[in-house]
Amino acid sequence: VTAIGALHRSGVTGLVGQQIIHGDKPAIGRHIADELTNPDFVKYAESFGALGLRAKSPDELGSALKQAFKADVPVVIDVPVDELPSPWKYVPVGRAMYRDDKD
Repeated sequence: VTAIGALHRSGVTGLVGQQIIHGDKPAIGRHIADELTNPDFVKYAESFGALGLRAKSPDELGSALKQAFKADVPVVIDVPVDELPSPWKYVPVGRAMYRDDKD
């Protein structure tokens, strides 16, 4: 069985679900410690003996998936994407995100 992993790569590293507070103001837009960057996932996959592919468009993703299903080694498909919209408007503040009304 061939293992295939596809990852979208937006170049953003962050903590989801945790907000760092400085005084009474959130530390949004403030850099703390270091700025991280992604490795070249194609080369990274190849360094472990896997097939590394990159797809920059839907057509390239289709071709990469076809190639991946034919492969006899694990496959990583790197899919770089533009900046994604902020998810924070969907996260309720001050209450649980999921609620079980059966309790």
